Amino acid sequence: MIWNLLLLVVLFLLWLSRRSNKNIMKVYKEIGSGFKKMPLVGHTYLLLGNDEDRMKGFQMIGNDAIKRGGMSCYWHGNRLFVVSVDPVELDVILKNCLEKDDLMKFSRILTGNGSIFAPVNIWHRRRKLLNPHFGTKNQNNFMKTFIKQSAVLVDNLRKEADNGTFSVWDYLTAYTLDSVCEATLGVQMNSQAHSNLEFLRSFDVCSSLGAARICQPWLHSDIIYHRLQRYKTYQKNTEYVLDFVKQIVQSKRRQVENEPDSKTQCDKQIPTSDNGMKTVLELLILNKTFNDVELQEEAFVMIIAGTDTSAIGISFTLLMLARYPDVQEKVYQEIQELFGDSERPPEVEDIHRLLYLDAVIKEAMRLYPPAPVIIRKVERETKLRFKFAMNSAKAALASILRHYRIKPPSELTSMSPGQYPPIRVKFALMTRDVDNFRIQLESRS
Repeated sequence: MIWNLLLLVVLFLLWLSRRSNKNIMKVYKEIGSGFKKMPLVGHTYLLLGNDEDRMKGFQMIGNDAIKRGGMSCYWHGNRLFVVSVDPVELDVILKNCLEKDDLMKFSRILTGNGSIFAPVNIWHRRRKLLNPHFGTKNQNNFMKTFIKQSAVLVDNLRKEADNGTFSVWDYLTAYTLDSVCEATLGVQMNSQAHSNLEFLRSFDVCSSLGAARICQPWLHSDIIYHRLQRYKTYQKNTEYVLDFVKQIVQSKRRQVENEPDSKTQCDKQIPTSDNGMKTVLELLILNKTFNDVELQEEAFVMIIAGTDTSAIGISFTLLMLARYPDVQEKVYQEIQELFGDSERPPEVEDIHRLLYLDAVIKEAMRLYPPAPVIIRKVERETKLRFKFAMNSAKAALASILRHYRIKPPSELTSMSPGQYPPIRVKFALMTRDVDNFRIQLESRS
């Protein structure tokens, strides 16, 4: 009896919601969708399955928008989303609709109010405080760290060169984690030396489980979700990730406050700007810009945004260069024009001169963007037609390509480039390769 009553209540609420949103139904009828809308779940049946299945679902939704002239509709349960793939319309949407959608509240379980997913009133203030620390002068200081860490990366890859197919992912995430933590937080992680990647592995678990929950409206209720085994797994990994960041912030605060007049180890290795600028985290602590919770949230965002975005950009660029050896050769020739046969380490000015490599990275990230979906909340009527990650990627790729040829995995070597199967990708908040970025390296010397 109680289940019958519960079903009636749900149906009544759905009917009431539909009746009170006539404008939404009008939009749905005008734009339309190529998929059948199911009761209660809408179109979310397209996102069932594993991470790869979900990415295929998003690709189907995007292709539907392309077929319909750039826009289509998608029902997430009883909520309507307008899908746009038109760059002109997207420019209007992103400039006028700044608030993240309510679905992002599930990501904020992990990020808190870190500026990547925070409400507008919070991230707007924080961005104004943070942006000056990521200007051109500081980017050049960051680049020195990227160059230094990329040399370690090249050395670590030597054992894989000329030894067949391997996954390059762990090497690249260790490189980006070391680079980001040293450049922005002033912390020496030494992940490349010790393969200490537990933080990133725990984040990957949280990312996959969080993405799955976002895609399944029946898991949005805490009453239901907290009773599942996957919640315990999510909670365990979330606690590890947040405690990791908390320890970094607390350790750096003690270091800065106990030795305010002395240079930290990071200061000795990374040149400061003319006004004595320290790392971003050190400066925020000294200026008392944020409280401890805010520092932890922004430190987490800096680590994840810098680490995952850079590693994904580098990884997909390597996969594409392996499939297009003619493009790889052009990149190598550009590098050779700068360095020739010398063994001198690259300098900041060298990296900025690699214009063709810059274009290659941008094209790879256009085809395989780190963030596959952007969701914004429309709070007012919007009329339509009715540098950090890049620098890290350029430093790493320039160093790798200078020493190695990139080749596809062994099972593809007998095929010509036009016969290669599509790269299989999966959805876990960020775009990832199903096969974990497997390539081969061939020594150039």
